[in-house]
This record gives sequence, C-alpha cells and structure tokens, in this order.
Amino acid sequence: MPIFIHLFHIPSLLIETPLHIARAALSPEESLSANNIKAERRLHEFIYGRYYLKHALAKHLNTPVESIIFKKHSHGKLYLEGNPTAFNLTHSGEYLAYAISDEGDIGVDIEHPQRKMSDLTSIAERYFTPEESQALNRLSGAAQTQLFYKIWTLKEAALKTVGTGISAGLDRINAEAMDLSQPQTLALEHSRHALWFEYWYQPMGFDNVFLSIALEPKLIGTPKPDFRLVHAKQ
Repeated sequence: MPIFIHLFHIPSLLIETPLHIARAALSPEESLSANNIKAERRLHEFIYGRYYLKHALAKHLNTPVESIIFKKHSHGKLYLEGNPTAFNLTHSGEYLAYAISDEGDIGVDIEHPQRKMSDLTSIAERYFTPEESQALNRLSGAAQTQLFYKIWTLKEAALKTVGTGISAGLDRINAEAMDLSQPQTLALEHSRHALWFEYWYQPMGFDNVFLSIALEPKLIGTPKPDFRLVHAKQ
C-alpha cells in the first residue's frame, strides 16, 4: 500500500484556507501554544500544519476531524492516543509536509535552506560522521549544499521515525553512503532499527527544497514501500 507524503507551499494555503478558519481547528492546548508564537512565519507553520494534518487523519481514519486530538511523546513527536496509525509533520521556510502510515513508525524532514554554506560546514563538523564531512569537503557550491541537505534530512527523518530527535546523535547515521534501495540499520545506544528511506531534491517543482522520509516497518523483511508525493500546491 502506498505511503503518501503531502507537500504544501504555505503562502498558497493562506489563500485557500483563511487563517481564522485554520486556527479554529486548534485544541485549547494548541491555541495556548499558538499565542506564544511571535514570528508570523512560525505561527503559519504551526496552525496550517495541524489544520491539514488533522483533516488528512480524519479522512484516513473515517472519523470527525474534531475527534483528532494530538498527544506528544517525551521528545515531542505527535501521536493519537489509543490509535496505532503513525504520522509525522515537518516544516521549513515556506513549506510543510506530513506523512501517514499504517505500516510502521514514520518520520519526515523538509528543509528550505536559509543559511550560507559557511554556516552549514560548521554544523557538519559538529553533527556529521567523519566520512560525511570528508565527502562534503570534497565538493563546493551547489553540489556541496545539495549533499549537506540530503545528509541532514535523511538523518532527521531517521531519528524522527524512532521518536528520539537529534538528541540520540546525528553522528550515529552515515547517510552519505546510504543505498536507498536497501533497508538501513540505525543502531542507537539501547536499540537497533531497520529503516527504509526515500529522498527528493526540489520535489514537485518546489525550488531549493529537500525532503526525506524514513519508515520502520512493523514486519521484518517488508519490501521497500511505495513512497508517493501528493497534494503539492504552488
């Protein structure tokens, strides 16, 4: 069964769904969180991400959208209490994406670069494996930027899948050498995980956007899922 990744351009959502309508879908707890967000861009990410994810989950589960109440794990990953359906939400710059899965835990990461490359190389020195940093330093310009964000989004997607976030250590994953046609093993301090990955550069025509997804199947030996991008809007 396909795993659908929904990708959106937030300025288009402001036209399609007025902000006050999207905001009305927030729970009381989410409304309090929204009130504490001062930056307009971050506020739009928060409100529209939850609005569209709730409606997608309601359709997926054939339930009223009002019944979709998000809970948070200790590292901030959203889940539905008493429901095994997995999902994950990500946003960066003017873009947001989410994915829903009944096949296993899932993580997505999107990046719309805002930093100069000099900043990114210092990040790589701190968070990447020596092999990844060496591969990055062999490149320059656009090729270097593209490799950085490929590595970064694959790492983030993996750690979001297992629900730890980057606190588990981005350097535990060597994304530069990944063969995306094969499952990859993520070895953490107290656990091991077999993950499937997919990566897109400039998906659906969105300029300078990087997107990765990871899935940990419920069943060992499950073939690679059919990852599909849908609902992209410009």
